[in-house]
Amino acid sequence: MQLKGLVRFFTIVLILVSVYMLSFTWFVRSHENKLQARAKKYVQTLYPQAKKVKNPEDYPDSIKNVYDVRLRRLEDSTKDVTITYGVNGAISYQKAKESELNLGLDLQGE
Repeated sequence: MQLKGLVRFFTIVLILVSVYMLSFTWFVRSHENKLQARAKKYVQTLYPQAKKVKNPEDYPDSIKNVYDVRLRRLEDSTKDVTITYGVNGAISYQKAKESELNLGLDLQGE
């Protein structure tokens, strides 16, 4: 019973750290969804027949290649864009993506 406060303290700290680390996933996914929407709009502008397709994964191969190239280019051009602010200041897309990947590797035990 004497350690009840200490257990609560560490539980709260663990929850806060977990939420902070998982927030990188949310920010990265949000940013990537915006980039995917921009790439889809770009492809639909160039190829009007692509408007009939709901999911970019269902594009014909030639249009899918244009979509993939555009998406990679958008990701590369926005890697230094600030997507959130953390304990140490501004966090760019690239740093958040690396933090998300490191978290995934840590959870897998590699």
